[in-house]
Amino acid sequence: MRVEVAGMDLLSEKAAMMRESLQKSQTITDNVVSILGSFDHRLSALETAMRPTQIRTHSIRKAHENIDKTLKAAEVILAQFELSRQDLGTGWTIGGGKDLVAAPVAVAQHSSSDFYRLHCRMGHPSSNKIWSLSSSSESVSPLPCENFELGKHH
Repeated sequence: MRVEVAGMDLLSEKAAMMRESLQKSQTITDNVVSILGSFDHRLSALETAMRPTQIRTHSIRKAHENIDKTLKAAEVILAQFELSRQDLGTGWTIGGGKDLVAAPVAVAQHSSSDFYRLHCRMGHPSSNKIWSLSSSSESVSPLPCENFELGKHH
């Protein structure tokens, strides 16, 4: 019987050790479940807090894309203005490629001329047409007018 008692004691010890291990395992599992629940809650709160930023970022990205498209379209349009200053026959740029906003120096020098004033008022016709309309016997030199040159080629 002693063998049976010793075998029972050994089995009781193993059962107690297994209960203790199972209890520790259950405690660890409960702690991990608690940590994961807390993590899930925090992640959900973070996603909720980030959502307005994501929406704003998307709106800003869309606006940026629209601005890029508009700028590209404007570049195409502005490139057409550059082409309108080219002589169609030779491809040479008329007026040096400058914007014709300010009066060139040559125009400022001739602005006091009656012929030049007449030329401007009549819509920039050629010098010969102005001379044929003029009652003056004075010879008319070619007028340095970029508007006339631009109009002549388009």
